Amino acid sequence: MGNLLLLDSGSSHVRRYGKSLRSKGWRLTYAKGIREALSRIKESSIHLIVIDSSVSAAYAGSKAFRAVSASFPILILLNKDAAKKELNTWLKSDLAFPISERPALEEFMHWVNRLLHHTSVETENAALKADLVQKSKESSFHDHTREILSSDTDVGTMLKMILQVLQTTTGARASSLLISDEPFCDMLKLRNSIMIRKQVFKKGQGIAGFVMEKGTAVNIKDVQHDKRYDVKADSYRKLNVRAMMCVPLLIHGRIVGIIRLIQTDRRKVFSENDMCLLKHAAHYAALSIERAYLYEKLKNDELTNLYNMSYLLQAIDLEIERSRRFNSVFSLIFMDMDNFKKVNDRYGHLVGSRVIVEIARLLEQNVRKLDIVSRYGGDEFVIILPQTSHEISFHIAERLRKMIEKNVFLINDSNSIKLTASFGVASYPDNAKGKDDLLRLADNAMYSGKFLTKNIVFQAK
Repeated sequence: MGNLLLLDSGSSHVRRYGKSLRSKGWRLTYAKGIREALSRIKESSIHLIVIDSSVSAAYAGSKAFRAVSASFPILILLNKDAAKKELNTWLKSDLAFPISERPALEEFMHWVNRLLHHTSVETENAALKADLVQKSKESSFHDHTREILSSDTDVGTMLKMILQVLQTTTGARASSLLISDEPFCDMLKLRNSIMIRKQVFKKGQGIAGFVMEKGTAVNIKDVQHDKRYDVKADSYRKLNVRAMMCVPLLIHGRIVGIIRLIQTDRRKVFSENDMCLLKHAAHYAALSIERAYLYEKLKNDELTNLYNMSYLLQAIDLEIERSRRFNSVFSLIFMDMDNFKKVNDRYGHLVGSRVIVEIARLLEQNVRKLDIVSRYGGDEFVIILPQTSHEISFHIAERLRKMIEKNVFLINDSNSIKLTASFGVASYPDNAKGKDDLLRLADNAMYSGKFLTKNIVFQAK
């Protein structure tokens, strides 16, 4: 059954039941005096504590004992003359049961089993509560971080906000992001700050250098006892660093930096749940850096300044990765202007190009900031709608269709051109299982409507 610790002066009534208890699988451990009891509890695997009436008052009055034994089930053998203060002390504990000082074996075993069952239920409830609290923290972290990623802010500010949410969620004293000598810093104009800085790592220098070289996440309870610790590589401002967690920042399998969390209080260490959140934060940070990098490098369609097709294909890959990781849905709208060749034939290609620019501005102004509007080519446009279901994306496409139908293009140039457009909608993973499949289905849906009536929204099936 387990290990029973009996605290008495050497003459407890329970000692008579030693043979019976051993036959039921119990091991008996004895202690006389508080110091010996504390030692037994710390050194042995104790499952149940029994306190005899002869020493109950002494243990009730010991703060040290009550603190150490708070998580253990305790049976207290009390006589009828036990002081009310003593009884009240034991009753404050959820896991302490006072019983008569001379119980029969059957009664004693009844209370032992009942207390163990009660303890098991309490432990299970505590575990469930802790699990719910942890899941709530994780959900809040992901919600806040997704809001940050969808905000209209520069990548440097975005990264700082992710670190701040991570630090608050884990209770860390400090957090920082160190980026290696990569082109991201210069292109993204990431400025050195307290939380984010560019750093050239020497292979294996410090814990940071180890993580950069090996790509291995580490969770260290006290860096002062870790041989890899290096003041130059691992210090943070003037903090006395104690516990540290560190994970690599990966973009397409290449290590471009690290994110770390720091504690200065030696009593505070990081848990596996904290490590899980740190890894998620590293993923979010990598996505934001890569997205900003791609934006700067690939985004520009020369005519409209929308995202071009190269960026579109990269962005779809990122959204597919995010969808798989977080079990979410995103949608694609494929749009093609109806009879646009007639505009070029009647007004010329220069006017046609100006109409295309106006269409681009109209689309940008009528979607969310997190949506990605791209020019696919000619008079075709593709819109990525992150975290948007098939049904909602259909309604968005229908709203855009009506908006284009009602709009008068180049009205300030006295041309007053009226146009319509056809739309196709497809979603991942509801309709498609990959990038090419998603584009093909949205394109086919659009052409189904175009060949049928034009000026319509068609859904992929």
